[in-house]
Amino acid sequence: MAGPVPSEATLGFGAVTKQYENNSNNECNACASTYGSVHRVKSMRRRYLVWALLIAVVVGFPYAYGAWERSKVGECTRQIQPAFARPANSSPAYVGEICFLGSSEFGLLFRLYDARGGELIAERLYYDTDVDMVWGSNKVWYSPHEHVSLPPTMWDRFRAKLP
Repeated sequence: MAGPVPSEATLGFGAVTKQYENNSNNECNACASTYGSVHRVKSMRRRYLVWALLIAVVVGFPYAYGAWERSKVGECTRQIQPAFARPANSSPAYVGEICFLGSSEFGLLFRLYDARGGELIAERLYYDTDVDMVWGSNKVWYSPHEHVSLPPTMWDRFRAKLP
């Protein structure tokens, strides 16, 4: 014989797993298990990457579309928080605004501002034909089925900061 002959089971897996018949069984098993675990890690990374891209598309596309729609604001109507919807002898705390979106026939944008500083503190995009705000002592309805709590939640304040 001219030299050691590679076994059939270990051919084609690269230099790390190429073992010769004259090596002990323990070394061959170690190489095969190393290849298997490396392969599993690469497979898992690929799977996680596919899921991350899928989630990015599913979440990112609707958000980007909503941001594009919010940029097409048309005619707006503002309403200051009425006296019956706030504590006695206090100044208005909120200003509500409903705007038509230029890109959609029924698209509306509700915005809630802090009356003292003019800061945007809540924003909602919705599709409806009602263009009426109804103020309550702890909520403002911008649609028959949708409202913003007064004061707005931290989630509302966070979302209002996003583009």
